[in-house]
Amino acid sequence: QIIMCDTCPRFLFDLFNSSSIMGMEAPAIHIATNYILNGKIKGLSQEALMMINLFVEFNKSSLIGMDAPELEMSDTSGKKVSLRGIKSNYTIVYFYDDQCKVCKADMPYFKKALLNNLDLDLSVFAVYTQPSEKKAKAYIKENFSDLNNSGINFYFVSDSLLESDFQRKYAVLATPQVFLLDENKKIVGRNLKGESLSQLLSSLKNKSDKSVVELVDFFDNYFEEYNLSDSTERKAAFGLLFEKSKSSPKRYRDIFGELYLY
Repeated sequence: QIIMCDTCPRFLFDLFNSSSIMGMEAPAIHIATNYILNGKIKGLSQEALMMINLFVEFNKSSLIGMDAPELEMSDTSGKKVSLRGIKSNYTIVYFYDDQCKVCKADMPYFKKALLNNLDLDLSVFAVYTQPSEKKAKAYIKENFSDLNNSGINFYFVSDSLLESDFQRKYAVLATPQVFLLDENKKIVGRNLKGESLSQLLSSLKNKSDKSVVELVDFFDNYFEEYNLSDSTERKAAFGLLFEKSKSSPKRYRDIFGELYLY
């Protein structure tokens, strides 16, 4: 059992809340929920409690490891696009504003992160946070037209009526706000800038390359037990791989995609 002094929870909340390390929102929310907002710790002002509660409310749905909250928004042609319906290995959720100076300053680094990782099968779900469709289109043309033939799937969307609740779901209190989702739409990165996005994508690519090497080694050993020139044994070998991987779409795709090349 952990025994805390009256000032410890607030100190720890501030420590994790102000941390530059990605993912520290989770322990901050745990401390706020279990020690501060439930009244166990006394003495905080109403203003302090309100700010802590606001932090929890705007961050609790988009922590690393969570399923990304669904967003369904209209693109520039008026077509509805579902975030969770996007099919790609990684999806970047990018919240931006045409008047955001930080967005403009970080744009070269953001684009560099995309261009340096084209082999990862990237999609970008770019959410314009303001109501002007005209300004959104001008911003897209100015900043993203040079990526039209890059192979990256861009979905430029907006929600002028704020019906999707994207601000609360993704802690969009300022822009840019950038999240990275894996193919199952789990959050693997948040509060990213261009350089940190680049580092995270490179790390994931290295991990993927290592997995390919491990798979090839596995195939070398696995198929030694089978005579692949015999159709019955070949069917048995592939059938067992299918049974072992069919419960996980990602595992199935990794194994049989690499098996085809092998």
